[in-house]
Amino acid sequence: GLNYAKGGSDPELGPDDAYPSWLWTILETKESLGGYERRIAALKAEGLDWRNEFSEEDAKRYRKLERVNRIKTNNALRAKK
Repeated sequence: GLNYAKGGSDPELGPDDAYPSWLWTILETKESLGGYERRIAALKAEGLDWRNEFSEEDAKRYRKLERVNRIKTNNALRAKK
């Protein structure tokens, strides 16, 4: 539990609306780079452009994951030299 004192008791939980809304989304998993790439490949097979089909949030996350992956790859290549 949350109690760290000897002999104490755990605090009582309040009603759900007493907590911020973001708290209930913490455990939701987010799509990985591979997941986005599979979705893009499926859209391309249908002749669609992912930039028009992804939500703004998904497009931003995909570009971020792609950029981070490219940086990591470049750093690994430079370290081998």
